Amino acid sequence: MVSYQRMNIPRPILAVAVGLLGGCAAGTASPGGTMSPGASASLQDPSTQSPAAGLHEVAVKSLEVGEAPFDLADIVTITAGEISGGQHVWVLETVDIDGEAWHLVASDRQMGEFDLPFGWIPAVAGGSPTVSATDVTCPPPPLPVESLVGLGSYGGLACYGNANVELLGYTPLGCGAGGSSRSGSPEWLNGTWTGVGIGNREPAPPDFEVEHAFHARAAPGATVPAGCGAPGWYRFTGHFDDPAAPTCRTQLAEIPPVVLDVRLSVLLCRTEFVITEAVALPAAP
Repeated sequence: MVSYQRMNIPRPILAVAVGLLGGCAAGTASPGGTMSPGASASLQDPSTQSPAAGLHEVAVKSLEVGEAPFDLADIVTITAGEISGGQHVWVLETVDIDGEAWHLVASDRQMGEFDLPFGWIPAVAGGSPTVSATDVTCPPPPLPVESLVGLGSYGGLACYGNANVELLGYTPLGCGAGGSSRSGSPEWLNGTWTGVGIGNREPAPPDFEVEHAFHARAAPGATVPAGCGAPGWYRFTGHFDDPAAPTCRTQLAEIPPVVLDVRLSVLLCRTEFVITEAVALPAAP
């Protein structure tokens, strides 16, 4: 836990809408711990004041994610929003301000297509810790799409770290053109239109929707059918926490440009499932 002295210069709350797309899942924090697939395990939580960086759950009824009462040059834009008891958050770091601990968190709750609560929360509210260790059951690979979707935005990273994982699914789910003010680098990992949509069934008329879908990325050199490519069932091999994640940067093309906090941009890239191999299957698994 990093300790800072309170500054006497008040800092106004700054709430900025940041651009995100799909599941694109914090600084340089390490995963909260790789759990044994198929088992339910508690993530490490050494103290209520300074939990390990990683996946936790909100331990109070509700809490507003916002800005801590201190002024530091390296603590930049936030996206304010409410989080509720039982919801998952990823703790990126903890700081101490005059003996009071604050957590920088990214919520697993999307407020809209492009926003999620990201900012500071007190470590203690009303005499109780605001976050606690959480139990996540990590299904053993190969994973059907619905199992990976069920882990939420951060569960894959918490469960499997950067280990190779097999995923069974159908792709592509559709193709077409669109527009967005968001831009991200590197393009293959953080681009707006470079994702691979994987579903738990073949899209069928009249709505061509699937019950469960997962957003993945193709590693450079990996041959993965995406976009308007040949559809089919595949056994994918991939991983979370790709080594390129620390280089991820994201911004919105506004005037002036809105740059996503680097720690959040990196976390979201760490949560991306990166495909390294795709083997066609003759039929649905």
